[in-house]
This record gives sequence, structure tokens and C-alpha cells, in this order.
Amino acid sequence: TTTAAADESTTTTAASDYDVFATATSLANVPDELPDGQYFGYITTLALADDGAVGQFDLAELLTGQAAADAAEAAGEEPLDFFIKNDNAKLRPITVASDGTINDIDYGDCCDPKPTGYADFVAARDAAGEGQTPVSIVVEDGTVTRIDEIYFP
Repeated sequence: TTTAAADESTTTTAASDYDVFATATSLANVPDELPDGQYFGYITTLALADDGAVGQFDLAELLTGQAAADAAEAAGEEPLDFFIKNDNAKLRPITVASDGTINDIDYGDCCDPKPTGYADFVAARDAAGEGQTPVSIVVEDGTVTRIDEIYFP
């Protein structure tokens, strides 16, 4: 699904039934504790906890369409179908609900997200040595209730 922001500053695509929205102006105003909503970024750490998982999230901006081409040009990079803008180093703590949904990319049966459990998701990240896993997350009442890993070719 692709959605254009009203100011045409960004469009965003997710490999799930959720749309990820972020604009440069909205990212500057996102507090350390993520408010309710849907976000694109990277899980940088994730560990199992008694009631789900805990980790860190690096909020980023996923641009598509003309916004991606413009951002790539401004960064001196070759324009592609998408551009990831991540111009801050802030890592935000996340807690993932024990009854949350996780959809992981099975690269052996590429490349749509498939439901998986916490232990399998954490083990797959660890086995692959992933320092940053691109994801869409949904936050409700301060807790991540959904994670969708996003595949980039």
C-alpha cells in the first residue's frame, strides 16, 4: 500500500496491511517514548522478557515516489524506488506485548512476512547477526503490539 502525505513530503510502503507514516516534520517532534501510532525504523536490540520482549528502536523515515527521488538527490545518492532517511542516532526503548503480533521475513520462502513467535524472531535475528532489522511497529498504550519485518531487495 502506498499513501501520499498531504504536503507530498513523503509516501511510505509497508509489506503488511498497515501503512507506515512519517514525515521530516513529524519525526522531529516524536518524543523518546513513542506515542500510540505506527512507525518505520530498525529494531537494534531485542531480548526475550517474562511478558514479551524488550529492546531498542531506531526511528527512521521511509520515503517513496518523488519524495524518495528528491531526498536521494539531496543526499548525493542514486534515486531508487525508496529512500530511508535516518539522520539521528537516538535509540528509543521498546517493550513488546506478550500477546503482540510478529511477522518475520522467511528468506527461504521469500519475501512476505509470516507470523512467528518471539523466541523464533529473536533467534533468527541473533543467528543472522542482524544489528538492524527494518520493521514497521504499532504502539498502543506505550507498548509495541505489532512488528512487521520489511524486506528491501
